[in-house]
Amino acid sequence: MVSGLSIAFMIITFLLSVGLPVGLVIFFYKKQRISIKAVLVGALMFFIFQVVIRIPALTIIQRQGWYSIFALQNMVLSDILIAFTAGLFETAGRYLGLRFLLKNKLERKNGIAYGIGHGGIEAILLIGT
Repeated sequence: MVSGLSIAFMIITFLLSVGLPVGLVIFFYKKQRISIKAVLVGALMFFIFQVVIRIPALTIIQRQGWYSIFALQNMVLSDILIAFTAGLFETAGRYLGLRFLLKNKLERKNGIAYGIGHGGIEAILLIGT
């Protein structure tokens, strides 16, 4: 049986990881008229560059025998390389999304919208589900 405390923290986690991003979109749309397109582009770029490309590529690499040996012998370096790939892929996605999909919407409020979409979908996919 699941304890009441566990259920309470599951609800809190859900509210923070799903409710907060959705709430931020609603709040900033009403207050600053952010571009919903910028929110969707941010979410799309995270999904494509992390979920579709990077995570499957890392999964394939991590299943290789040589990588397992490398990771065991060089745990810190392995972690640094994994973190580096996250930054590299996210920066590439950010650049392409802003350069080509939002080139006419480069305002501060739409940068915030892009970030809400990017971080929001990350929270929803990696924590909320």
